[in-house]
Amino acid sequence: MTTANQKALANILRFAVTLAITMGLGLILRILMPRLLGVENMGYFYTAESLAVITFTFLSLGMHAFINRNFPGNAAEATRVMRTMVGFELVYGMLLAVGLYTYLIVNDHSERALTQTMIFAVSQFCLVLAGNILKPSLIALEEVKLVNLIDVSAKLIQVGGVAAILIWKMDLTWVMIAYAVTSLIGLSLYLAALYHRGWLSGAMRFGVIGEVLAISLPFFINSALVTLYGNVDIAILSNISTTSEVGLYGAAQKLKGILLLVVPLISSGVIPILSRLYKEDQAAYQTMLQDTYRALMAFCLPTAAAMVMFSDWAISFLYGKEFIDSVPILSLLAPVTVFTYINVFLAMNLSLCSSGKGLTSVTFVSMLVNAGLNFVLIPWGIERFGVGGGGIAATMTTIIAECGAYFALIAITPITLMSRGNIKATLLVAIPLVVLIIFSHEIHQVSIWLRLAAYVLICPLFLLVTGMLRRSDLMAIKDLLSKRVKR
Repeated sequence: MTTANQKALANILRFAVTLAITMGLGLILRILMPRLLGVENMGYFYTAESLAVITFTFLSLGMHAFINRNFPGNAAEATRVMRTMVGFELVYGMLLAVGLYTYLIVNDHSERALTQTMIFAVSQFCLVLAGNILKPSLIALEEVKLVNLIDVSAKLIQVGGVAAILIWKMDLTWVMIAYAVTSLIGLSLYLAALYHRGWLSGAMRFGVIGEVLAISLPFFINSALVTLYGNVDIAILSNISTTSEVGLYGAAQKLKGILLLVVPLISSGVIPILSRLYKEDQAAYQTMLQDTYRALMAFCLPTAAAMVMFSDWAISFLYGKEFIDSVPILSLLAPVTVFTYINVFLAMNLSLCSSGKGLTSVTFVSMLVNAGLNFVLIPWGIERFGVGGGGIAATMTTIIAECGAYFALIAITPITLMSRGNIKATLLVAIPLVVLIIFSHEIHQVSIWLRLAAYVLICPLFLLVTGMLRRSDLMAIKDLLSKRVKR
C-alpha cells in the first residue's frame, strides 16, 4: 500500500468513527419519526424536504471544486477568499428563500405546505452552507479532528432537539422547527471555528467571486443537476400519486441514504489527497485512483447484498408494519446504491482533472432520462404492483439512468480507470447482486438468523477468494488501528 493510500486510509478511519456516531444518532430519528408520525405525515415531510432541497441546490455554486483545488496546504488563500464567499452565500441564500416563497404562493400551495416548506428551507440553507463550503474548507486545511468534533456535537444537538419535540408535541410542524433551530446551531459552530482561526478575517472583495465562479460554475451546474436528479422522483410522485406513495418511497430512500456513509468519507479522506497527487505525481495518482475504485467495489458488494437480504427486517424494525410495502423498493435500491458510490467517486475525480463540461452533460442527460421515464413508468407501476408500485417504478427508472451515467462517466474519464482487475471487480459485484434481487422474495422466507449466518460467512470469504479484498489491505488497516489504539 502506497504512502498516499495509507494517508487516505488514516483519514477515512478518523471520519468513519465520527460517521458511526452521527449515523447511529440519526438512526434514532429514522426510527422515531415514521412510527410516531405515520405514512401520510412522512409523505408531507418528504415533499417539503424535496422542495427545499431543490431550491437550495443552487446555493453552493460549486464552490467545493474551488476549495478542493486551491485550499489544501494554502491557509493564506482560504483567508483571502473565505469571508467574501460566506458573505455572498448569505445574501444569495436569502434571495433563494424569497424565490421559493414566491413559487409556493403563485402555485397556490396550502398554508400548511407553505409554512412547513419555508421552515425546512432554513434547515436546508444551513446544511448546504456548512456541508458544501465551511466543512470542506476545514478539511482541506487539515482540521480533521475539529470537523469530527463539530459534526458529533451538531448531531447530538439535532437528535436531542427533534426527539424532545417528537415526544412532547408529536406535531410535524414543530419537528421541522426543531430541525431548523438545530441546523442553525450547527452552522454557527462551523462559522465560529473559521472565525477563531482567522480565516474569516480577510477583506470583502467582490472580485473574488469572479475568480471562484470561473473554476466552480461547471461543477455547480453538475452538482445542481445531481441534487435535482436525486429529488425529482419524489417531486413527480407527489404530483401524480398519493401522499402515502411518497411516504413509502421516501422511507426506503432515506434508509438507502444511511447506507451511503462512505460518500462523505471519499470526499473528506480521499479527494484532498488525490488533488495533491494529481498536481505532483501522476503515476501515484493513477495507482491510487484504481485502488480506490477496487476498494469501493469491495465495500459495495456486502452493502448492497445486505439491502436485498435484510430489507424486510430493516423496514419492519425501523418503521413498523405500516411501511411493509417499502420492502421491494429498498431491495431494488441496492444497485442504485452501488451506482451512486461509483458515480459520485468518478464525478469527484473529474472535478480534479477536467473542465467539468462532459460531467455536466452526462448528469443533465441522466436527469432528463430519469424524469421522462418517471412520468411513463410510475402510473404503470401503481397499476401493476398496487400499493408501493409508484416507488418500485421510480426506482427502476433510477437504475436505468444511473447505469447509463456510469458507462458515460467511465468513457469521459481522461485517465485509464478500468484495468482488468477493476473490470473483474465490477462483474463480481453485478452478477451476485442480480441473482439476489431475482430471488429476494424466496430469500425473505428464510429465517433471519440463517440469512445472517450465511451473510457473515459468505461475504468476507467471497471478497478474499476473488481478490477484491487483499491481505495487504487488511494488514494496513490493522497497523493503522494499532497505532490509533496506542495513541
